[in-house]
Amino acid sequence: MIDGHDSGVPKLVRVADGRTVTLDERLMTIGASSKCRIVVSAAGMPAHCAHIVFSSGVWTVAAVSDKAVVALNGRRLEGPGMLTPGDVLTFGDEEWRYESAHASPAVSAADATPLRRFIGALSRFSRSADVDARFELLAAVAQLLHADGARLVVEETTGDFSTIARYPQSSGLDRFSSRAILWVREKRSTVLMHETDWADDADSKGSLELNRIGSVLCAPLYEGDAVRGYLYVDRCSDRDSFAEHERAVLDDVAPVFGDLLALYEQAQRQRETIAALQKGIERQEVPVIFECDAMRAVIEKAAKFGMTDSTVLITGETGTGKELFARLIHHRSNRAAKEFCAVNCGALPETLIESELFGHEKGAFTGAHQRKKGLFERAQGGTVFLDEIGEIPLNLQVKLLRALQESEVLPLGATAPVKVDVRIVAATNRSLADEVREGRFREDLYYRLNVLEIAVPPLRSRNRDVLLLANYFIRKYAARFGIPEKGIALPAQAKLLAYPWPGNIRQLENIVQKALLASAGALLLESDFELPAEGALSAHGAAAVEQGVLSTLRDARDAAEKQCIHDALRRSNGNVSVAARLLDTDRKWLTKLMRQYGIRSGAESD
Repeated sequence: MIDGHDSGVPKLVRVADGRTVTLDERLMTIGASSKCRIVVSAAGMPAHCAHIVFSSGVWTVAAVSDKAVVALNGRRLEGPGMLTPGDVLTFGDEEWRYESAHASPAVSAADATPLRRFIGALSRFSRSADVDARFELLAAVAQLLHADGARLVVEETTGDFSTIARYPQSSGLDRFSSRAILWVREKRSTVLMHETDWADDADSKGSLELNRIGSVLCAPLYEGDAVRGYLYVDRCSDRDSFAEHERAVLDDVAPVFGDLLALYEQAQRQRETIAALQKGIERQEVPVIFECDAMRAVIEKAAKFGMTDSTVLITGETGTGKELFARLIHHRSNRAAKEFCAVNCGALPETLIESELFGHEKGAFTGAHQRKKGLFERAQGGTVFLDEIGEIPLNLQVKLLRALQESEVLPLGATAPVKVDVRIVAATNRSLADEVREGRFREDLYYRLNVLEIAVPPLRSRNRDVLLLANYFIRKYAARFGIPEKGIALPAQAKLLAYPWPGNIRQLENIVQKALLASAGALLLESDFELPAEGALSAHGAAAVEQGVLSTLRDARDAAEKQCIHDALRRSNGNVSVAARLLDTDRKWLTKLMRQYGIRSGAESD
């Protein structure tokens, strides 16, 4: 993490040119050697003149050679010196400024406390919801608790424990006690262990003694009632052991890391989904982006219908991606090697639709200078997709019905029909049954089209897919416009999840594109997403209450409250913090209600 890494992790900045080196290793060597972590090119500089060490939550600088001047704030170092934000280090004639958690050189000693640095890291995490914030938060909690190391540990499906983030990064991957984590898992609360607790434990003794660990604090990380992982900090055996008041501090900060792990898992799923999508595009498959069960069921149905040769009617609101499903059906059919020809029946003037569908002969009308094949002929052996079929004029519905029944079309100006072999997939955002009742659509054509039906759910019913799609569009347009990808701040995530998306995926894509181009910062904030006022989260009314007569007003309130919590957790993909924002309540209060009603986060809320 060298040069320009903008995080709250402590760093050194060269005064002359602003070059930045992040302090992410336990031991940072300084000198003229290219092997040093911080290379100083001052004249007469020895290969190794100083080092900076992380211990007990602080960074300390010490000179290791008397061949060059090593000074702290203008005074030559005679022994180790602890660093605070704004300190200036001098190596020969080079000056470097120590910064921590975005602190400016003018930060006072009172404002540079570990607590302030942790609050700063927490504030940035709440705005960014960036998975990379785990490194910054670990650095902050290690300094807050004066620890020698901090890490996030998760349990794999195999039952093994693994580290997904650690600070400093040079801390060994095996530098934790499985016994401590097993104890936490059993007690479901923070544990404090000392060297004497594992003295007779052969499993823990090896790694802990090898790393000279003398004291451990470990807390379970919850999302609802589910344990997602563990926050683990340690001190070396030559330091004072952790105390009970520090266990309480870890209890207080642990919920933040529970949210961080939930976001980590969400980002992992999104990366896997988008990677699978990209592989699908490379194989020329259809890019349907989804995670929710509702879409999974519809896609399974489309794949099943694709294996038949029957006519399919796809229904759904504007912008839900009906054409993608038509392409998926074509791709899964035995006609996949042939043409897929699409036409929007509502986008063409009535005078041109017939020619576009069935073709025309030379001289059939003014401007017909040569024979033109219609869509049905061009798609011979393949699939014809008739989008917005409800817009087709009544006089053409008869000809379309004949094409479906007789497998032949009569081009304009022709005297003999042309045999065609195509599969028909139609789509509409209207209720064709209502159109039939109103006399605007032929009943016989309706039943001929509606052999198999697929109803594509609106985006507001897909909950967790909103953020997945938003991140996909961010990647898409960042690559297209040559700009950096940006994360979505937590308040902005809540805003996107709460919006009902009347324009569905097409509207989301346009809004994300605009937000990405208009945003001036490294994150997409709430203000970057311009949503119409009518998009506010609709109030839960009587529909939220289960059917039947409730005995008391309290029962009615509890039922509605429980339903609201379920809905918010579905929208937020089980993330309690985002759900709390959706419900405009405090996270701790929401967690208390979840326990009261026996509601679990994650998949259990689906």
